[in-house]
Amino acid sequence: MQLALVVCDIDNFKAANDLKGHLFGDKALISFVDCLKDCRREIDIIGRIGGDEFAILLPKANIEMARLMAEYARSKFEQQHAHNNAEHLKLTGSFGVAELIEGDTYRSFFERADKMLYAAKYSGRNKVMTQSIKSHSKEKVSELLTKRTHTNFFADFLAQLLNS
Repeated sequence: MQLALVVCDIDNFKAANDLKGHLFGDKALISFVDCLKDCRREIDIIGRIGGDEFAILLPKANIEMARLMAEYARSKFEQQHAHNNAEHLKLTGSFGVAELIEGDTYRSFFERADKMLYAAKYSGRNKVMTQSIKSHSKEKVSELLTKRTHTNFFADFLAQLLNS
């Protein structure tokens, strides 16, 4: 079973939120989530990590499928915000993509996607960064989940996914 994870956020969100106010920030968050929803497949799971950071779990997706979804969401958010923003403040998003690999824990899987997000930010923002890797078998994913030592919503989603 292939499994990919996208971690993303709005570039310079705090500065925009501070400059334009919380109502503007709320609208930007809603716009970002709407783009993520429009770009995902029905089986993909979107969750808010905190603030303006989100993650999308993509079951049955390899790194390239996840990269394409993230690129589509990035482009759509950039275009939508540029056309619909009365405040003339253009917002963009950055995305990090990882694929579950042999030996991963939830933490290592998430950290790899998060590192790719930060690589996108440090290389200029408004980008999708990926790391090419091979995926786990369904048995290895099941084993990984039974050994997890902490609980969080993405680990729970993974467990639900494997049981369906």
